[in-house]
Amino acid sequence: MPNIAAIIAVRMRSERLYGKPLMLIEGKPIVGHLIDILRKIPEINNIVLAISGKKENQIFVDYAKQNNLTYYVDVNHDEEDVLGRLIRTADKIKADHVVRATSEGPIRYHNISKVIQHHLKTKADLTFTEKLPGGTNVELLSVSALKKAYEYDAKYHCAMVSLCMFEHPELFKIEIITPPKKLQRSELDLDVDTEDNLFAIKEIFRNINKDKNGFIKVEDALEFLEKQPHLVKLLTEGRKKAEGRIWQ
Repeated sequence: MPNIAAIIAVRMRSERLYGKPLMLIEGKPIVGHLIDILRKIPEINNIVLAISGKKENQIFVDYAKQNNLTYYVDVNHDEEDVLGRLIRTADKIKADHVVRATSEGPIRYHNISKVIQHHLKTKADLTFTEKLPGGTNVELLSVSALKKAYEYDAKYHCAMVSLCMFEHPELFKIEIITPPKKLQRSELDLDVDTEDNLFAIKEIFRNINKDKNGFIKVEDALEFLEKQPHLVKLLTEGRKKAEGRIWQ
């Protein structure tokens, strides 16, 4: 069986909200909520923090040690080169495929196993679910495709991990999964990029019953938001095509 690793690229620096992966929701860091979700996916063999080598990111090394997580510190490399960091991390743990999830999203669509199974069955380079709210998706990428993208042009040595594949579909096999219509709300951000996002996500967690695993389901979050226009406004205003996320 192929080695499938969930690799979470983390750093403290952010233009909009410093240290957002470690912001607390119900007493737990956002990245901790994500890790809990990924730990429930049977196809994932390992969960790894890919940590920027800057000194301010030592806090993620401490977090990994405290929570028995594998980690890789990407020393002597550009912090913005997230694609390269994922490749170097994948090589360190001998991964064949990478589940990529942004570090500031505590709510994920529940089809991660389906994405993995479809990716392997179709022998894809990239598989993702389109049109979901921001921060609720994952990508599955083959490491060989990541390396091909990295070697194609130096302009792809950046946080836009999937950009080369989207710009050159003739070179990569891309599989797209379409969710139910009611979940196609890509104008909403259900990850934490700003203080407003953080407030709204905390309200979602405070008001919604968790599933049997203790997680918030995307469909339940959207149903709640239908009656909360002030929160929808917070999650829509400032919605940008966030760096490195081009799933829409």
